Amino acid sequence: MTPTRAATPGTPVAYLRRSHAQASNAGTVSHEVQVQKVTELAGADGPRLRWIEDWGRSGQANKQRHRTAYADLRAMVEADQVSTIYTWTLSRLSRSLTELNDLAHLCAAHGVPIKCADGFSPDVSTTTGRLVLSLLGAIHQYQAEWTAEAAANTIAVRRARGDVLGTPPYGSQDGEDTSVLVAYFREAGSFLRAANALNAAGITPRRGGRWSATTLGRILRRPDVGAATYAPRRGVRAGRATRVFSGLLVCACGSVLTSMPRRGTVAYYCRRATLDPTHTYPRTILEHKLLPWAQAEVIRGLGSHMLEIRYADQNVAVRAALEAKRARLMEAYLDMRFDKVVLDRMLTETDAELAALGQVDRAIAAVALKPAIRWDAPAGEINQRLRELWRSVQLGPDLRPVSANWYLSLEESAAAEDALAASLQETW
Repeated sequence: MTPTRAATPGTPVAYLRRSHAQASNAGTVSHEVQVQKVTELAGADGPRLRWIEDWGRSGQANKQRHRTAYADLRAMVEADQVSTIYTWTLSRLSRSLTELNDLAHLCAAHGVPIKCADGFSPDVSTTTGRLVLSLLGAIHQYQAEWTAEAAANTIAVRRARGDVLGTPPYGSQDGEDTSVLVAYFREAGSFLRAANALNAAGITPRRGGRWSATTLGRILRRPDVGAATYAPRRGVRAGRATRVFSGLLVCACGSVLTSMPRRGTVAYYCRRATLDPTHTYPRTILEHKLLPWAQAEVIRGLGSHMLEIRYADQNVAVRAALEAKRARLMEAYLDMRFDKVVLDRMLTETDAELAALGQVDRAIAAVALKPAIRWDAPAGEINQRLRELWRSVQLGPDLRPVSANWYLSLEESAAAEDALAASLQETW
């Protein structure tokens, strides 16, 4: 028999726990119910109760590390700081028989009784009380494990049957039409502009509020919708790319690959693969395996070098300064530093200064060759140049590159080169 010691003055502690806590589903044993019943049980100890909670935490043995409040409770018992433990039921303390028995022996050794507002309150200071606690603990552990096993089996059956798990996708309920979203997206050309257009038209998401680019993009990238391939990319996106192929690689499933560092290089992976068990392997590809193909594709489309032509315009610096001034005026107007009337006046003055410079002198001052891409440049600069050339890079099921979606087709590029050569020949 475990020796016990006399109860010492301490603090009465109320411990509350619930595995799943949702604002929309309080359940029959809600937080309010537990507080009310435990307070009634405590009686005179009610005003002195110290409340400790693990709300939204499982009581099973394999989730024990997440219950930080329970660990604090045990530490207080060991330090003789607890006079009584109040709780809703024994299953709130733990759904692990081993842990519950350990707590019972700890409370017996420190003279701390356990009192439950619902169900039996075992006298842990006696062998019989601890025996009953063990029996009840075994039942609670069985219930938890059986529920988890039944849930896993149900999910497996529903997945094999092809049921949609979780929240039904947008478009499956009355009043939801993905074709409307696709039409706005194709018209606008980007997720953000399409979201703004939908908001302006008064078309709201399922839960009301406003459309965002993230929510709209998640719907349009779904395989059954498949509209994301219509998004044209115009140079570099907002923010600074830090990977060579950021925003360019498109998986065979339609998702744009995400990058992450890995062992001195960069790996690109498909985020959808983590959600789709039928996704093909491999699910990642390393950057250094893509570079040889990219270099060969650029040479095939552009050649290894490009002509750099400098014209004999004596007002290059002044012209550039005035163009930068126009950009600053537009930014100041968007920041609401002045109204439209002031903007129009200042733009008119700037345009007059530009007109006074005259036409650009197209006499060629110098012609030189420059690399199509400097592959030794920082990754962000390479990515910017690639995204000026390519809309995307389509990958196959093995995540090997299949083709690059050029802004200019090879025929258009060849025609542009011929026109440039003819122009240079006439100039010379």
